[in-house]
Amino acid sequence: MSSEGMWTRLEDRFQRAGLNLDSEDGTGECSCSELAENLFEFLDHQIPRELERRLERHIAGCADCQDRAEAEEHVRTILKSSCAQSAPATLRVRIAQQIAVYKRVTY
Repeated sequence: MSSEGMWTRLEDRFQRAGLNLDSEDGTGECSCSELAENLFEFLDHQIPRELERRLERHIAGCADCQDRAEAEEHVRTILKSSCAQSAPATLRVRIAQQIAVYKRVTY
């Protein structure tokens, strides 16, 4: 099941239980869908401070959203460390050799 489908089902369950997931005035608690829509901007600190505080409160009280935010942070950490590593010298040599061959064949 896609994550969008999962969030839709979760919202449906809350609505059937009579719980309002969305804050209409912007000051109350946010919903799981609101977190999903703003997760990347939230992690990058690219949202207004009030929305950031609301999302922080939601994450603190919602295990699913906390897991989702932590998983995204973990992926970002892995990507950052992967990008920081240099390619082995032997790989650079092989690439340079292949480029030289390509240039001879195509030019």
